[in-house]
Amino acid sequence: MQYDVVVIGGGLTGNHAAYLLAKAGLKVAILEEHSVVGRPWFCTGIVGRRGFDQFNFPREFIQQELHSARFFSPSGSQLHVARQETQAYVLNRSAFDFYLAEMALKAGAHVLCSSKCSDIEIHVDHVRIRVSEEGKNHSLKAGVCLVATGVNYALHNRLGLGRPSGFLDSAQVEVGGEEFQEVEVYLGHEVSPTSFAWAVPIGPDRVRIGVTARTNAALYLKRLLAAPNIQDRIQGGELQMTRRVIPLGPLKKSYAQRLMVIGDAAGQVKPTTGGGIYYGLLCSGIAAEVTQSAFACGNFGEEQFRTYEKLWKDKIGLELNIGLAARKLLSRCSDRQIDALIKLGQEDRILGLIKKYADFDWHKRLILALHKTQFLLKRVASLY
Repeated sequence: MQYDVVVIGGGLTGNHAAYLLAKAGLKVAILEEHSVVGRPWFCTGIVGRRGFDQFNFPREFIQQELHSARFFSPSGSQLHVARQETQAYVLNRSAFDFYLAEMALKAGAHVLCSSKCSDIEIHVDHVRIRVSEEGKNHSLKAGVCLVATGVNYALHNRLGLGRPSGFLDSAQVEVGGEEFQEVEVYLGHEVSPTSFAWAVPIGPDRVRIGVTARTNAALYLKRLLAAPNIQDRIQGGELQMTRRVIPLGPLKKSYAQRLMVIGDAAGQVKPTTGGGIYYGLLCSGIAAEVTQSAFACGNFGEEQFRTYEKLWKDKIGLELNIGLAARKLLSRCSDRQIDALIKLGQEDRILGLIKKYADFDWHKRLILALHKTQFLLKRVASLY
C-alpha cells in the first residue's frame, strides 16, 4: 500500500498532523498500535487558555477552567497566585485525541488501529514502513514519514536519532474530592526530591493527583495520598494508578531524509511542568507545513527537513533551554531553600512579577524577569 505520508502514532500530535495533511489533499495513513485511538491516556490534560484557543477547537473537551494555583513549601508556607480570567483548561484527553483522529478521518486520512510499526527503511525515492497487524506482517510505502510515537524510542535508535537527554517518572490517580477548588502544587524532598506533586480539579467532585520524580514516582504518590492534608479530602476505594515517562530535553536531531519526529517523541515538552499538549500541537503544525512544501517542490532530501527543526527551535527552543536550566537549579534546592523561595514569592515585588509575566505555556519571560531582578538574585545567592 502506498501513501504520501504515514504517521506513526495516533496520539494528539500524530492525529493533528494527519488532519492538516489530509485536509491539504495528501494521501495519509495513521498507524496506531492500540485497538482504539485516545487510549490508554496518561496525561493530566492541562493546556494554557490562549494556546488552546488559538486553534479554535470545540470547547466540549474542557472539563475545568483554572484561574489560580497554590504552592506549598515543605514547612507548609503557601504562595497563592490567582487571576480573574481563566489561565488554563483541563481537557478530557481521551475524547480530545479521538476527536482529532475523527477530524483526520473526515479529511480523508486512513486510521489503521492495532498496527505497530516494527521498522522504518529510508530510501532515496521512498520510505518503507514495516507493520505488524494482529500477528500478520506487511509493509507500507510512503513519500514522507512522521514519527509521533510518544515516549517510545525504539525506532529512534534504529534511525540513529538518539533519545532525549533525560527523563522523569510520573504517576497519577483520579479520585473523588470536593474540597479541591484550584491547582495545588506540593514541593519538598518528602514529596519528590527533584521535582513536585500536584492536585488538579477536573470537575465539581473529581481531582487528578500526581507526582513526577527521577525514579519511584509511584512510591512518592502513595506517600502523598496517605498524607493527612490529602487523605482527609479524597474519596477513594481502590485507586487505579497510571504511569508514564516524561522526556526532558529535545532530540539532538529531529529529522532525516523524508522523515520528521514530532511531539513527545522529539522531546517537545515543557521541562518545568512536563506538559506537552500545546508544544505538540505547534510542532505538528510546523511538520505539516514542511511536508506540504516538500511535495510542492519535489524535494525530499535531508536539507528540506532540516527546515522543520530550525522552525520549531525558533519557536520553542529557547523556552526548552531556559526551562531545563531552571529545573536543574530548582532540583538541587534543599527544603530550607524551597521554604525561603516560597516566602520570597509572597513579597509584593516578586508576586507582582509573577502575576505580570506568568503564562502557562510560555515560561521564559517570567524566568528571565525574575533572573534580572537584583533584589531577588541577592536574596537567592544568600541561600547557597
